[in-house]
Amino acid sequence: MNIHAAQNDISRLKSTIHGLDLEINNLERANAMLVEDQKHKLAKNSAEYNLAHELTSTLQGMEAKLYSLEVEERSKNTDLEAVNYSNQALMDRNLDLKSEYEAL
Repeated sequence: MNIHAAQNDISRLKSTIHGLDLEINNLERANAMLVEDQKHKLAKNSAEYNLAHELTSTLQGMEAKLYSLEVEERSKNTDLEAVNYSNQALMDRNLDLKSEYEAL
């Protein structure tokens, strides 16, 4: 009887071990899928980070170019104001000369 009980215990333990092996295999498969999903998300995150870095760099370059154009525009506006002032002074001088000429 003792041997029979031991054989039953061994059989139950083998069945339990087999069940645990199946459960471990299922959990390992599920874990592998989670790991692959994480790898995919990390790769996507890395690509998005790289794109954001490139876009930031491009934006900074465009901002620098815009600032340079604004400075150039202010300089040209200053030059234009000087030319307008000079033109007005010449027109005033022409009117003075015309008046002097007509007075002669």
